[in-house]
Amino acid sequence: MKYLDDLLGKQESLAWRGDLHVPVSGIEFDSRKIRKNNCYVSIRGFVKDGFAYVSEAIGNGAGAVVSVHPPPQNHHQVTWVQVKNDRRALSSIVNRFFDDPSRQLQVIGVTGTNGKTTTTGLIQALLNSEAKTAAIGTLGMNFPGFDQGTKLTTPEAPELFAFMAKAVKADCVNLVMEVSSVALSLGRVDDVSFAQAVFTSFSGDHLDFHQTLENYFDAKLSLFKRLGSEHWAIINCDDASGAPIIRELNCRYLTFGFSEQADIRPLKYAFSLDGVKAVLQTPRGKIDIQSRLLGRFNLLNILAAVGLALV
Repeated sequence: MKYLDDLLGKQESLAWRGDLHVPVSGIEFDSRKIRKNNCYVSIRGFVKDGFAYVSEAIGNGAGAVVSVHPPPQNHHQVTWVQVKNDRRALSSIVNRFFDDPSRQLQVIGVTGTNGKTTTTGLIQALLNSEAKTAAIGTLGMNFPGFDQGTKLTTPEAPELFAFMAKAVKADCVNLVMEVSSVALSLGRVDDVSFAQAVFTSFSGDHLDFHQTLENYFDAKLSLFKRLGSEHWAIINCDDASGAPIIRELNCRYLTFGFSEQADIRPLKYAFSLDGVKAVLQTPRGKIDIQSRLLGRFNLLNILAAVGLALV
């Protein structure tokens, strides 16, 4: 059994009321999913504030509430913890509840405006040939013998860490995941320990959320700023945004692209209705590849996957 005081850890708590050493059987931010002894994390959404659903959560069995709001005059029957950042708290608490599962996996993050889904699938296929590999993204969450759909490219923390824990229990070694700019901005992956990250491309998108291209790029960049000296980044150097990312890196990296400066590049290639055949130059020598994927953009995705497989 997990207890709230252990799950809070060093999480900044502004105030609390009640017994912090209460059992926690699960964590949810959706009041409709709350069950007995769950902890309800009240999230401020873009349209509604989860605080409005506290009564429903308690009625469904919540034993604790975590919120940016101070303890109210009512609801004395549950433990109430006020935090500075609700989304940060959600990620941190859920991660502890599932015993920090990303540290038990080799986690690869794939980000970019285009190419995330295909590149993630290619990396999973390559790594599965050597070790059991899980994947998270637009096509769902899966590993050999298990497949589950998801509504978001990068799921919210409860779903994300629950799947990671399931992958650990299933003896997965690697996990490759699409990491969206929205997820990075909202802190969904704040407690994910990434070992490698791949940058596929950058162009104007999601400006309804990010407002400016600079904000959008900074969200993507934040993934790579988290990588340390023991980690690897795989960067599309054909993309104009590749160089600014490389300048910010504190880790080892390989580049891919069609340019002669790329570490992984095609020496020759031919497209047909059957796909592509190519000879690739890599730091480990030449590699012949053949794929049913069509188009120049998919050859770039293949180069990215090959780069990741080489590290």
